[in-house]
Amino acid sequence: MAKLFILRLEPAAPVVAPPDLPVAEAELRWAALESRGAAPLFGRGDASDAMRAALGARVVVLVPGSEVLLAGAEVPSRNPRKLMQALPYALEDRLSEDVEDLHFAISARHESGPLPVAIVARRQMDAWLARLRDAGITPQAMIPDLTLADCPAGAWRLLLDGREAWLVTGPQQGQAMEREQTAMMLDLALTEADEAKPALLHVVRAAGVDAEDAALDEVLARHAVETRHERLPSGLFESLVRDFDERRGIDLLQGPYGRRERLEQLWRPWLPAAALLLVWLLVQGAIEIVRIEGLKNESLALDRQMESLYLEAFPGSRVVDPRTQMQHGLAELRAATGGGGGDFQRVLAATGPVLGATSGLHIQALRYRPGQLDVDLEVKDLQTLDLLKQRLAQGSGWEVDIQSASARGDKVESRLLIRRPGA
Repeated sequence: MAKLFILRLEPAAPVVAPPDLPVAEAELRWAALESRGAAPLFGRGDASDAMRAALGARVVVLVPGSEVLLAGAEVPSRNPRKLMQALPYALEDRLSEDVEDLHFAISARHESGPLPVAIVARRQMDAWLARLRDAGITPQAMIPDLTLADCPAGAWRLLLDGREAWLVTGPQQGQAMEREQTAMMLDLALTEADEAKPALLHVVRAAGVDAEDAALDEVLARHAVETRHERLPSGLFESLVRDFDERRGIDLLQGPYGRRERLEQLWRPWLPAAALLLVWLLVQGAIEIVRIEGLKNESLALDRQMESLYLEAFPGSRVVDPRTQMQHGLAELRAATGGGGGDFQRVLAATGPVLGATSGLHIQALRYRPGQLDVDLEVKDLQTLDLLKQRLAQGSGWEVDIQSASARGDKVESRLLIRRPGA
């Protein structure tokens, strides 16, 4: 698996394939490197071939220098944000298009002198990225191929290959052109340079380029520029790959095309939905918290009620775990009464009709212990209480004692003890 994948978008190929040639069939050229300094493996093919070859590698895309304008700008600020804001207007008088339609990228290696800047139309950047996206390729860097060409100090380099030519006038400076325009563009560049024209011009021809060019020779002779001719063993792309140094170039993936900006662009359409989801989660969380708190309060109320019932059923007891203690107490009660209710059922059966038939009687509490039943009640007067005692004793066959009786207003509160004879 390659660690570095260099893909070149050919200047002669259309940026967006015509309708009769889908992007997936457009031929691409690339080179894969296993490690720095290793021999590159060159390839060409369609988008699916390139995508397979690029799997797991850092992808660097070389874009045609003919689509990019290289310039130098004098900008006093070194703050990246302020610099990028001021840069378009510092170069505005040299541009034929509206700066709002252009994308600006700066050199990361600038030390002194004019700041190298690469300028490309936004529509061109969008088209390149769309083509790569359709091919399933995500670039980590996009570099104008021209900016990777080295240039000796005080000299220019003219590189000729197939139908294209590069004139490199300094680090990350120069222009790309068609081969037929080479002589005219070189003549114009030397004329504009005037006193700043180079002392030496390196004319570099790729393999297969004819050494005879009368128009070019005439321009060189007229400007009296010392010329040194060189020959590459292969094409220009192959030469760049073998001498590849990503730090020489200007990465176009900056500003609105930077990785962070692209991630934000991907997220931006989802932000409203994400905000709604967050609000919904917060509301649901709040509802759940309120529900849990309500359940806790309800549980505490039930525990207090259970504790109160336990104390009523088993007065004087120490409450630790009312549920368990109540279950244990009821179990003991069942055991004491034979497991079927025993005396408790009999005393209720005997006293219930009498209690129910007594006018103005209100039962406050019942407490049963083996062999006896305590009844807290309220009647309208003492005569009713005496009559009730007599009727209970006669009708039930159980012994009935008045434990207490006290008048409160127009009522009498009393406690009766009903027990099995001899208990």
